[in-house]
Order: sequence, then structure tokens, then C-alpha cells
Amino acid sequence: IFDIEENAYHFKKYVLYYSTEENQLISGKNFNNLKAVLSDHEEFSTYKADPSRPSLYNLAARIFIKLPFLEMPDIEKDIVPIDLQINTLVDSLNLSEPYNKISTANKQTDINLEMLIEELINEELEAIKAENK
Repeated sequence: IFDIEENAYHFKKYVLYYSTEENQLISGKNFNNLKAVLSDHEEFSTYKADPSRPSLYNLAARIFIKLPFLEMPDIEKDIVPIDLQINTLVDSLNLSEPYNKISTANKQTDINLEMLIEELINEELEAIKAENK
């Protein structure tokens, strides 16, 4: 056992570690509870914010990683097309005009990119000056 525990390769591959807090969190839970935790976006966000904090999500993820025959739950999520995501973000940042200029320029073959960039920078600088007056 000591050879396995002290060998980094074997430890990562074969040993499922857990803390006392995680043992308490998993107490009374069943397989369906673990699948539900892995499907919960809020639990995932909490885990990502602090991965070292003991949590049921962290332990459930380790169990599913160590035991590859366990099936991950299907997570249904609407996939938003990337162009819609880009347009929404561009609009929310009030960058529609520069984005459209760049998009149009990107389709043209005879565009001088340096001039376009310089024009966009100058427009932005003038907008900043106007705000400061």
C-alpha cells in the first residue's frame, strides 16, 4: 500500500482521496444524488470559484473520473450559435460600429489594415476627448 500511496502515478490513478468534510457531505447520498450534483450548473460555478474547498461536486467529480465505467449524466443546454453570441457581446459593449467596419474590411481584399486600425483608434480618441469636455 505504501508503494502505491508514495508513487505519484499510482496515487493519481488508483487512490480516491477525500477529506473528513467531504465524507460528511457524501453521507446519506446515493448515485442519483451524485449525478444530480454533477449536472447542477450552480454547484459547478461554486466549485470553479474555489476548487480547493471541500464540496460534494468536487468529490463526485473525482469519483466519476476514477471510475470510468460510471456514465456521466446528460447535461441539456441550448447551444447558442457563436455569431449570435458575438453580436450580443459586441452590442452590449457598444462596439457595433467598429465591429461592422472590421467585418466589412475583412471581406475586402484591397483594404489597408494599418489605415483602418489608425482610423478606428483616432475615432476612439476623439470620442474620449468629447466625453472629457
